[in-house]
Amino acid sequence: MKTLGQKGIATIPVVVIVLISTGAAAAAPVVVDLVDVDPDSPFYGLERLGEKIRMVGEDDQMMERWAEYVHLVDRAKGVEYEHILEEFAEKMHKTISSDAVTKQKFVKWMEEHLPEVKLVRVKLMKELCEKLKKKFPELSVEVDNEIQVLDDILDKVSSAAVQYMDNTQAHIEFIVQRLHQLAEQQGQMPEDISNYFHVENTLADVNIAIDVEVATADQTSVATSVFDNTLSKFNESMSEIQAMLEGAPENTLSKNVAEKLVEISKQLKENSISAIEKNETKSALTSVNAARIHLTHAKAILEHADEWEPNFSEEWSDWKKSWEILKQEWKKTGIWQNILDNYQNYSQQVMEQWQETMQKSAWSSATSI
Repeated sequence: MKTLGQKGIATIPVVVIVLISTGAAAAAPVVVDLVDVDPDSPFYGLERLGEKIRMVGEDDQMMERWAEYVHLVDRAKGVEYEHILEEFAEKMHKTISSDAVTKQKFVKWMEEHLPEVKLVRVKLMKELCEKLKKKFPELSVEVDNEIQVLDDILDKVSSAAVQYMDNTQAHIEFIVQRLHQLAEQQGQMPEDISNYFHVENTLADVNIAIDVEVATADQTSVATSVFDNTLSKFNESMSEIQAMLEGAPENTLSKNVAEKLVEISKQLKENSISAIEKNETKSALTSVNAARIHLTHAKAILEHADEWEPNFSEEWSDWKKSWEILKQEWKKTGIWQNILDNYQNYSQQVMEQWQETMQKSAWSSATSI
């Protein structure tokens, strides 16, 4: 796609005028569509009309809307043109529900563009940071810290640091919640600030949907047995994270965000069970896989809390050491799998052992001073 500043766009008015003057006005939208303009161009309406005339497919329109939105974000217009993102998301979900050939094309395309989705989210959050600083100067120091972190994520995602990508989405989620917390602390959130969070919610949903489709691309069967196996893995992950949260430091953002993600996961699990009861196996698999991804993010936030929440780094560092001790102890005594299989039956024991381990850790720290 070419943007307004690129070679070829300046000739559009001349071409349109010539076509109209020669009686070929009906061809003008097709010409504009072929040249390609962005939504902030006065000729964008003609491009969309050209798409209809050429009967461009839903999947190609989806890809075009995403390319347009990326260009808009690069020019700090991502919030202003949120409707382009929403149209992309709508067409994306239609494409996901399409025939196998179209869906395969979509999965391949989005797997290539997945880093770009993360980049767009980070760029918008950086924009939000600048707005927060301007509107609330007293937040400058805290917001500058978040900008540094966002810059670091940008560098790593841009350089295709694959080993870092697994935690990127969880880290973005944590920063979004941190910025939301800072904005809420200032009282009623201004609309120009809340708009960023609205856009971020849409992008986060897009990110999850793509993650699910990419992760399950090789899953040719939608049999109930596949769902049962996926649900079993989800339940084990849920048990592990519940055990982790039992000893997590109170009144920390990391714990709060992880708990929110757990609640989202629980709702998605319920949605998947409702779907399977209606024999909607494909829908059930989508929901339970989305639930698993949210749990993965919750776990990553807890595991990296000592880095991502520096104000509580000591507490989280102690928690991490205690968690490793406990987990190894449970594995040695043979109850670890039992905890994973049925957390409710072992929750009291987990809580008591957390308390005991934390007390030992506190005593050890006190005697070493």
